[in-house]
Amino acid sequence: MSLQRDFSQLLHAKPAKNRKIFEKYPIYLKHTLFYDEEILKKVRNKDVVERFFVYDKFRERGNRLLNKQRFDEALFLYERALSCFKWLELKDEPD
Repeated sequence: MSLQRDFSQLLHAKPAKNRKIFEKYPIYLKHTLFYDEEILKKVRNKDVVERFFVYDKFRERGNRLLNKQRFDEALFLYERALSCFKWLELKDEPD
């Protein structure tokens, strides 16, 4: 099942149905809609090996923050790490 296809179906369905489908996604995946950073856009266009190195840097930074008990900041970095591989994005409808 393709997330991009599912998400594009959300855009064409009724709002109540959209919300139900969107609510089924994991929270980290929902948050990727709000990561509008240029670095993540560039990373997502790279091959898997290069994305893994960026993922690992985010993860390591998250681990350091977790050890300092800075949980919110660590969680944010873990979500960014996962978003190197799996994310949602809004697409404009073709005219």
